[in-house]
This record gives sequence, structure tokens and C-alpha cells, in this order.
Amino acid sequence: MDEFIIVFAVFLALYPTLGLWVYRDAEDRGSKWAWQWGFGLPITVFLSYTGYLYVLAGPLVFLVLYLLVRDDMPAA
Repeated sequence: MDEFIIVFAVFLALYPTLGLWVYRDAEDRGSKWAWQWGFGLPITVFLSYTGYLYVLAGPLVFLVLYLLVRDDMPAA
């Protein structure tokens, strides 16, 4: 039971942190959809909660999708 609490606490901190990183990255790149990208990653945890594998896979698929379709950095 203690291991479950530790794993739960790690994921509870990990997904919002990744969502914040995605939001800041999208905002720095000038995306009009920055808040949707940032909010989308943590929400996939709740939408894909049908088992442990899906909780891990859903947000990771979302993160890979973001990394593939994100805009280039604006020229300085």
C-alpha cells in the first residue's frame, strides 16, 4: 500500500508539472492554443483512467503529439 501512495504522489506531481512545461513552451513559441495544450496533458490522466497502463500511455502520447506538431520558435 505504501508503494501505491508513493507512485500516486509522483504522478500527481508529474502530470501538472509536464502540463505547465507544455503551456510555457507553447506560449514561448507564440501558439494561440497554449492554454489548451497545457491543460490537455493533465486532463488526459483523468480521461484515460481505465488502468495503470493507460494512465501512463495517455499523457505520454499527448506529449509526443505536442512535440511533433508544435510551432517553431519565432525568429528574434
